[in-house]
This record gives sequence, C-alpha cells and structure tokens, in this order.
Amino acid sequence: MADVNALAAAGAEIRPRVAGIAPAQWDLPTPCTHWRVTDLVVHLIEGSRMALRLLQGASASEARRAFGVAHGSDLPSELDVALAEELAAFDGPDALTMTVHHPAAGDVPGATLIGFRTGDYLLHSWDLARATGGDERLPGPGGRGMGGLAAHGAFHRRHRGVRKRAQRDGGPGRAPATTTVGPHRSQAVTASAR
Repeated sequence: MADVNALAAAGAEIRPRVAGIAPAQWDLPTPCTHWRVTDLVVHLIEGSRMALRLLQGASASEARRAFGVAHGSDLPSELDVALAEELAAFDGPDALTMTVHHPAAGDVPGATLIGFRTGDYLLHSWDLARATGGDERLPGPGGRGMGGLAAHGAFHRRHRGVRKRAQRDGGPGRAPATTTVGPHRSQAVTASAR
C-alpha cells in the first residue's frame, strides 16, 4: 500500500532524528510556537496513538484521550512503539476506506487520516532538525510523503480555529495555541521541493 509506505518513510525520516537528540536538546525551543523538543516528540507519540484509536473505531472524544497522558523517560522508544502500532493499524484491510471521527477534522476517510499523519511526521522532522541544528532536508519533489506534507499544511490552515476551540473546550492540551503553519513552513516546503 503506497500510503502506508509513505507513512513508514516519513517515520524513517524522524526516528533517527529523535534517537539522536542529546540530553541538553530536549528543552530547546522549536519552530512550533510554545513547543520544546520534548513537546514535539510527545505530540508525535500522541498523534500516532490517536490515529490507532481512530482506526479501532473510537469516537472523536475517545481519540482525544490519547493526548495529555503521562509518558516515560524513553521517548525515542515510545515513539518507535507508537509508530509501529500505527503502521500496523493502517495496514489493515479497510483502514484507508473506513470513516474515522477525527477530533478536529470531523469524519474523514482513513486515506485522509494517513495523509495527515504522514505530513505530521515530515513536517516535524524539519522542525526537529531546525531546533537541534540537524539536517533540514526533506524528500524532494515527487518524494514519498510530499503529498502528505501538503495535506497536513492544508489541514492546519483549515482547522486553525477548530484546534483553538478544542483546546479551550478541554481538547488536546499539548497542542500549541498557534498552529504549526507559518512563514517557516513555506520556507521548509520550498527548500525541500528544490
């Protein structure tokens, strides 16, 4: 399945970056307003867990419970497990055609959800690299997952107000009040498309 392969490739972009975070880098700020490196990695873990719940038939409110939970001290390993579980769920027979009840986007097909998740991993690979001084290059034009990156950016632009309302109304508490789309995103996407 091409979409599952794209998500796996996006995960492969960020996993070594997360594994390489030095102890002193976990508290560094990121381009995501109000997020430190730790918050960004926790967001990825929780996003993967939310996707797993959605693919298991959870309601939007049930899926929100993936956010704000306690995490262990080994976030790289936690990310590996969350991504592996998410990939296995997306590899299921109806995962891309089923309707999921996304907390911010509403009812969408699994194919849309995997695009959001692929974009999330790619976009935050760049954020993590920028925060830690790592390699900021992403897959080039036509590279695996670039469609997911575009879908993720479009999702954030469309749902900026939804995210803020969800936070205000008790939704995902770790999400920044400002979306992760901004001028730095345009630079990142433009640079990666060269």
